Amino acid sequence: MDIKWSYYLVVIIYVLVLGLRLTNMMSTRRFKNQYKEYKTVFSIKKDFFTTVSTACIVTTIAINVAALIGGRPINKDSIIITLLVIGFTIINSCYTIIFTEATTSVCWLGYELKQGDLEDVKIKEGHLKTTVNMTLTREIDSYNYAKLVVFGKNKKALETVLEDLKVKKVTE
Repeated sequence: MDIKWSYYLVVIIYVLVLGLRLTNMMSTRRFKNQYKEYKTVFSIKKDFFTTVSTACIVTTIAINVAALIGGRPINKDSIIITLLVIGFTIINSCYTIIFTEATTSVCWLGYELKQGDLEDVKIKEGHLKTTVNMTLTREIDSYNYAKLVVFGKNKKALETVLEDLKVKKVTE
């Protein structure tokens, strides 16, 4: 396969990711207009793209180390493709979560999560970050599970809101 097809595939992925991102931004703007008082946290979504980026980085390093050991020039195309993959991963995976404490509502990926939209939430706090594992009751962008790494001063408030969004299990 010619290397140009790899570039074509990356360009197609960029178009799709940018289109999805623009759609999500319009929904986020509606959420901001609806709720004038909101808080935000920065988040990174760990998904298929982050896995592909990690694999690309490891493979590129292995290819170029092997080339250098074998006395061959480094593979520039692998480095360029890897940088492009990292670029669309950043576009796809880095975003701001917007939430309100008053109405317990969260805007995530352009979707508004309300009471009963979360089946389960597991929160693991770190020193600088918080990892949130969410199981949703419906699919959002083809996922009903999300792993997020959350940063920012409002992450404690977000944890409280997410706990309130969980489906309340009735015990008999």
